[in-house]
Amino acid sequence: SRWNPIPKPTYGGWLFLFAIILVTLLFSPSLVPLLFASAWLATFLIGYLDDRFGTQPILKLIGQSLSALLWLWTLNHALPLAYSLSLCEQVIFVLWCVALMNAWNFIDNMDGMLGLLFLVHLLAIAIGILAGFLPVSLLNHPVVLTGLIIAVTVFLSVNLPPSWIFAGDKGSLPIGAYIATLSFWLARSVLPTNVSLCSGWGLLILGLQGGYPLFDLIAVVAGRLLRRYPFWAGGRDHFNHWLYFRSHSEERTLFIVGFLHILLLSLFLGIASDRLLDQHLTILIGVLLLLFSGLAIPYWRAVLQTGGDFRQPHNTTLAKP
Repeated sequence: SRWNPIPKPTYGGWLFLFAIILVTLLFSPSLVPLLFASAWLATFLIGYLDDRFGTQPILKLIGQSLSALLWLWTLNHALPLAYSLSLCEQVIFVLWCVALMNAWNFIDNMDGMLGLLFLVHLLAIAIGILAGFLPVSLLNHPVVLTGLIIAVTVFLSVNLPPSWIFAGDKGSLPIGAYIATLSFWLARSVLPTNVSLCSGWGLLILGLQGGYPLFDLIAVVAGRLLRRYPFWAGGRDHFNHWLYFRSHSEERTLFIVGFLHILLLSLFLGIASDRLLDQHLTILIGVLLLLFSGLAIPYWRAVLQTGGDFRQPHNTTLAKP
């Protein structure tokens, strides 16, 4: 499903696993670091099995759901004692965790894409902490962030175009689960206790933290449903593939995608710092819907014109899946 058909090793996941093991060893023995490392390892193993043997989609989904329960356990112990997740929030978390696992797995399809967005995400969280408006737990502790920033910087040195390796499922799935858990913890921590994450305001906070990978997941799944193509399959029909198809430049594509991710994370940081009131929710949703439709509609039109393969010219007739 990657743009370059030449097979490349997927060793990046090992680098992130070693980083997590090393940073958790720096903390005094307790339940939360143990759960954090165990959840990352369990998700790594699910990705490893898929990289190695090509797991069937239904088995992969079951494995992701089970690992999401382990991440939920980690989240519940990382939350302050004043907070407890409702049943609705716990169900939303499992769905959110599985969605982001696949969203980050989807973007490991072009040189530098996953590494760049993960680095941007980590730096955005670090800026929020340094500015004093994001709380700190083990999930975003400076030691953890530093270890992951070093790991992703090393990874980018061999993943930027022309890349030597990719992260693989054993790298992208744990990263997606980690981002899902961290975003849920931050959303629960910055919102008032009487605002549920099942509410529109809570889902908006989560969606902004989902960033570009979530946008790509929604756009790709919708595009595949429009042409009756299995939404879980690999393919060269992602939004970044369309951008490359139009610009013929991986560097330009990375810049645009990185900018979109920064924009969405900046909106989240703005909300976290200013604690915007509910009356701003409608305006913000309207702006986001305009942005999404302005980007997604031309993309969906191109998907239907090319049959979901952006290696073909624009005037190609609609292909049968």
